[in-house]
Parts: sequence; structure tokens; C-alpha cells
Amino acid sequence: ILDRRLLTGNATVRLSAGYWQNVHRSRKSTPFTDAQITCYLEIVGFVSLVFDETTDASTIAKAYDVLKVGGGTTAKEQFDRQLLAALINFANGEPDWNELIDTNGDTVGDTPFLSVIATAEAVRNNPASTNAQIVAQKDLLERINLGTA
Repeated sequence: ILDRRLLTGNATVRLSAGYWQNVHRSRKSTPFTDAQITCYLEIVGFVSLVFDETTDASTIAKAYDVLKVGGGTTAKEQFDRQLLAALINFANGEPDWNELIDTNGDTVGDTPFLSVIATAEAVRNNPASTNAQIVAQKDLLERINLGTA
């Protein structure tokens, strides 16, 4: 059986979207090489139905644009920021693909990480999804990134 840690990083903590934004902006003061970040983005492109290998967040500069938020950002832009951060965290090694995530706020993990991602991306990619549904998924992704889900 192949250990997933051979394919992704070996992190033991999750990092916020703001942290990943700074990593993608400031290449001199980061513990990650450009090659590592590029590899992480390739993993993101492989596992995501929102971000693929050639668009959206396929390069460090494009990923920075997704991770950077400013005034007037939409719920979908905020969702994309948290989704990209969660997927980069996964590529970095934390959480594990089958780690149980607390999706209902009772402090007990109940849903595997990649199932959470699949659900969130299905909401994001569905044109009929409401703003409230997108915000709810964004909030869950943010909790994952902050290590509170």
C-alpha cells in the first residue's frame, strides 16, 4: 500500500488562506521553494473540479490572485480563496484525504476531507446554488483551514 505522505507534503498543521496568500506573494520569506508550491498547485489541479492544471490557480501568480481578497469581493471569490487554501493544505500534507472533518459543529469529525471538498465543489459549480449555500460552504472550508473543523 502506498503511503499518501509520499505524494504530498508532511505537514502536521493547517495554515490559513492569509498564510498561503503571503507564501504566494513573498517568495523570499517563505519556507517553501517555488518547485514545492508549483507541485502543490499541480496536486490541486489534479484533485479539484474548480481549479484545473491550466487555469484559475495553475501558477504561483494565478494562485495569488485567487488567494488575495479585497474590498467588494463576492461570496464566490471568498469561497474560491478558502477552497484553494484547503486544497493547498491537503497538498502540503494536512489534512489527510480521509481525515474526518466536523461538518456539523459538534466537535466530532463526521465526513472524510475529500467528501467535504466534493460537496463544496458541487455547490460552487452548480449555477442554481444560492449565495447562502456558497457562504455556508466557504465558512466550513475556512474552519478547516483554521483547524477548527
